[in-house]
Amino acid sequence: MRALCCIAVCLFGAAASDPSKLLEGLKAFSLGDGLGGKTLGEEGGKKEKNFCGDGVVDLATEECDEGKANGLPWPESFCTSECMYVPEVVCPALLINSTEALEEAQRCRTAEDVEFQLNTAIDVVMPNLTIVLPGGVIGSREDPTNLPNLAKSISMPNLIFAQDEIDFDEESPELETLEFASLMYTDDIELQDMPNLRTFSAPKLVSTDGDVQILRDPQLVTIDMDGARIIEDQFELEDLDKLQVLKLSHLEHVGRVDIERCPLLHTVEMPSLYSVGVAINLVSLPTLKSFRAPLLTLSGRLVFPDDTRWDFSELGTNPLTVFEFCRLPAVEIRFLEEREELCSDGTKCTVEGPLSPACKEALKEGKAEKEEKKTDDLFDLSGLDVGKMPLGGKFDLGLKEGLGGLRFGLGGETGKKGGDKGEKPDGGKCSFPVPVLEKKAAVCGNGILETGEECDGDGTVCDNETCKFRTEVVCEFDSFSLNSTADLQELENCAVIIGDVQLGIAAPTDLELPVLQVIYGAIESFVVTPLKRLILPGVWKSPGPLLSGPGLNSFPDLEAVELPCVLQSFGWEIFGSPNFNIFELPKLQVARTLVIEDSCDAAKPFDLVFPDLRIREEVRLENCPGVRKLVDPSLVFQENPLRVVNCANIELLFQPKMSLLFDSIVDLQDNPKLRLLDRSSQVFAQSTPPVRITASNNSPGGLEMRYCSLYVEQVDELRENGCQANADPPCFVLSGGSRECAAKEEKQPAGSEGFGLFGDTFKFELPKF
Repeated sequence: MRALCCIAVCLFGAAASDPSKLLEGLKAFSLGDGLGGKTLGEEGGKKEKNFCGDGVVDLATEECDEGKANGLPWPESFCTSECMYVPEVVCPALLINSTEALEEAQRCRTAEDVEFQLNTAIDVVMPNLTIVLPGGVIGSREDPTNLPNLAKSISMPNLIFAQDEIDFDEESPELETLEFASLMYTDDIELQDMPNLRTFSAPKLVSTDGDVQILRDPQLVTIDMDGARIIEDQFELEDLDKLQVLKLSHLEHVGRVDIERCPLLHTVEMPSLYSVGVAINLVSLPTLKSFRAPLLTLSGRLVFPDDTRWDFSELGTNPLTVFEFCRLPAVEIRFLEEREELCSDGTKCTVEGPLSPACKEALKEGKAEKEEKKTDDLFDLSGLDVGKMPLGGKFDLGLKEGLGGLRFGLGGETGKKGGDKGEKPDGGKCSFPVPVLEKKAAVCGNGILETGEECDGDGTVCDNETCKFRTEVVCEFDSFSLNSTADLQELENCAVIIGDVQLGIAAPTDLELPVLQVIYGAIESFVVTPLKRLILPGVWKSPGPLLSGPGLNSFPDLEAVELPCVLQSFGWEIFGSPNFNIFELPKLQVARTLVIEDSCDAAKPFDLVFPDLRIREEVRLENCPGVRKLVDPSLVFQENPLRVVNCANIELLFQPKMSLLFDSIVDLQDNPKLRLLDRSSQVFAQSTPPVRITASNNSPGGLEMRYCSLYVEQVDELRENGCQANADPPCFVLSGGSRECAAKEEKQPAGSEGFGLFGDTFKFELPKF
């Protein structure tokens, strides 16, 4: 059933408490100002600027808008008077296997799937198709009975969302050009074994939830994905014989990069890249002259005890490949330069670090300064107005020490006297070894950590003549058994750990490593341990799993995890820890998983607050009575499920900036106090169909789900299948047409732009059929 979208569902009883009140508690974190909408029952605010009939589409409330033509009979208009598509243009799965089938498909504005098996070598243009879900656009032999696709080119200039994939392979032997001028979101892009493909273009792509794999396309010359912000999993190029330049100007995060056997590739430009989840692997690129990622700060598993680490081999020799990494910490620049699998003491490649003439010149010329300004807020969303979320503008939590975006650690607060290794580096005292623009040259031995220095001042870990870590504090091993206090003392002077630490049955109850800065490896256990507290006060990166193991109850006594300085973490899986009640990672920016099951103490309630977290893969909270709130004010991308089940005291799930993805299953069940989920900025959701968002048996007064920017058709699916107002207890979807979303827009205070509040709508004009 295609329900009318613009009727707000807000039917709480008169005695029901207002879920917006839950946001008031966030003021303790300087997060609450201006967040509350009008209480239920108050009058709605001013009329929105855009409205049905103005000729411009707002996806949160409309599927289409032909202005005065709305409501005319098909085919004079494809849009009803309520700005919904007429049934004639809403299509099932399309099989385009002839010119007649292609002509018939031109009426379609949406389709469940699009598959090409054209029997004629023609150029295909489908200007009217805008959304494909739950399927994708394919020209591949997913079914061995499929016939080849003989299309020479395919263009879909107004397609903005193809949920499942863009997938073409050897079954499209004549295909030369693939163009998706407006595509914003898709799961995977797979272009493989096409002998004639020359150009792939998706210049407005925002993100992929899965992989980008472009393999064995010998004629491919152009890859235009310049708008891509996030590639969550693998970006893989392989056997592209004619590709010479790869430029991803806006890419800020990628899971891993694998580029192999591209014999003419000489330039790779990723000027906005900030974080890598796992690794960059470059193999057999004999003409590669430069790989430029001047803003790369979080390198994932640069070095690691297994084959998930970075690897360079068979790169350019005359001249040697040059890597430009102007923001990596000094210790990682050293690893890049020296380690055999990387540049191998300069015999395989060279590295331009923050003190290099290349980086200094770039800053001097203003090039890097411009790039830094663009990404000062890590995900500065200027120019990407989606849904009802004002994605332009800065995000400022109002917290001191620059917690917003990249500002912390980059403006001088890194300078900390290094003599007191026991001082807990919280409250802005974290010694992040991230390069900054400095007017004066670094002075080794002054006790202040400055650009180009690994350390300064603490003679137990630092060579104060070179400001490099002493050899003995870079601890490398395959596996270290931690099973006594004496074992712990061996690790206490480690500033860097490369290898796995395995906890035994006699491990200390408190695992605190005061001088450790980065651990490339896991902290794991295969037995039940007495660990109560994990405290790593100076660690700024932990790209391996911490507190992991095959058993589900290795840490039954765990009470606290404290990493006050960590920026990047692989993730956390805490099982069977009934006393767990402290989880402090206030500066975390990029993470993989957060799983807490059969843990927590209802008598010691706590909140999960991540002020600066931008990217996470998964949240799973099950049977955890101690958690009251999950607060992710900066999160823009969460790939995998948000699953909260049987958490007796959880009240609020707050993720208002989730705009750079579409795929995230939501499963909320048996949480008797849960009253509010805020995902105000999410534009599309995973749809099977129906949309994969479910809620049942939560607060008796009702659960309010704020999806103020969600595509209107998916809002209808959600109300019919996942969040129903007539359920017991009820569930209410507040969408773009609701008074609460409109009130939130009106109440936006000056200086709070971009914080799950609303401004410009995502508007676009579609060609008429």
